[in-house]
Formats: sequence, structure tokens, C-alpha cells
Amino acid sequence: MDLARQPYDATTLDGIKFWLKSTVPVDVLLRTQETDDPSIGGHCEDTPSQFNCNNRFAFSITAPGSDWVEYEVPFVAFGQSAGGSLTWNPRDLVGIEFSVPPGTTFDVWVDDLRFYRCPGTGCLPTCSDPAVPVSCRVSANFRAACVATASDCVRDVAPPTPWPLRPAG
Repeated sequence: MDLARQPYDATTLDGIKFWLKSTVPVDVLLRTQETDDPSIGGHCEDTPSQFNCNNRFAFSITAPGSDWVEYEVPFVAFGQSAGGSLTWNPRDLVGIEFSVPPGTTFDVWVDDLRFYRCPGTGCLPTCSDPAVPVSCRVSANFRAACVATASDCVRDVAPPTPWPLRPAG
């Protein structure tokens, strides 16, 4: 039996849900074989112009609170930071992480982490930050996001991160 880490196929799912309370901002990270270093079983590749190794697909919760909040984060809201060139592949999920900046004093609680399917025509992320309280659906050029006003949903509010909503095949 091969005991190597095997990816989870999330192609029939739309995102993750969880309950969170935290004293600091939290990044939710999706690890894939393409973002994991070969030394831990991944097969990422960096080039002078592309930074993919350890560049997880991320969604930032910028203003969590001391009370429990249930978050829905669709896969279409996750993206790599600058320099990432990968396309999200739901067949390649190897882990979900919650991260705070190094050296930060924090109290973070996560409970009831699970996958979900979106009803209807699209998924919206939970937006709990008063500075960006509006949820926008994914569009042809931009991932789903939290923005300041509804009119920001039709403007360039995030760097383009193209990916198929469902992989071909």
C-alpha cells in the first residue's frame, strides 16, 4: 500500500464552511500538490517570474471578532498572491490551513470545518469586515471577493486569477 499523501478530489464541492473567532486577522489557505515543495511530497515549480512553491491559494479574513462567526468561503474566492501562476484545481487539494503573521500574539478558534455546495447560481464569501462588507460573485476576470460597496463588484477590485469553475474532463 502506498502511504504517500494523496490529494482530495473536491470537484463536486463549491467551498468550505467553518466557525471562527479570533483576536487577529486570519488567512485561510488551500494547499495543493502544485503549491507544496517536493521535499514534502508536492511538485511545485518556481521560475524567475513565477512563484508557486509555498504560494497557497488564500482568502483573508481581515476583521474577525471575539464572537463566533460562521464563514462560507467558496473556492472561487481563493487566489495566489503576486507571482503565482497556477490555476485552482479542485482535484489536487491536500490540506486546509489557518494562518496568522509570524510573531503575532493571537487567540484563534476554528470549529466545524466542512465542505459545502452552493445553492443557485453562485457562491458568495462571508464578509465580516466593516471596511469591505459586500460579497461579490466570481466574474470572468475576478475571483469572488469582499469589497466596500456594491458598485465595486463591477469594477476591477482584485487582481485577475483565472481558473475554470469546473475542470474539463
